Amino acid sequence: MRPLLAEQRIYNTALGYAGTVDLVAYVSDRLTIVDYKTSKAVYAEYRLQIAAYRAAYRNAETNGLILRFPKDRGDAFEVADVPWAEQERLLAVFLAAKRVWEWMA
Repeated sequence: MRPLLAEQRIYNTALGYAGTVDLVAYVSDRLTIVDYKTSKAVYAEYRLQIAAYRAAYRNAETNGLILRFPKDRGDAFEVADVPWAEQERLLAVFLAAKRVWEWMA
């Protein structure tokens, strides 16, 4: 792993959102966006966040990884890959959720 950026604020002005990427690094020579989580599981909505980060970060074809750190003793560390092939579908769901959130505000 070769880290490039940590806690980097990113924007997608065209789609109207911003976020803070935990880590951007080269992992096995592939540009990768990494999101850290401390939770009991890797939840589906975490994949939406990676898709949004990908669309905001240089719009590059990047790998996506979720690193889940255990909260409880005895719980295992977990790594979840977010394949590029899912990017378009995940981003569409993220944008739909964003529209619902805007409607409710």
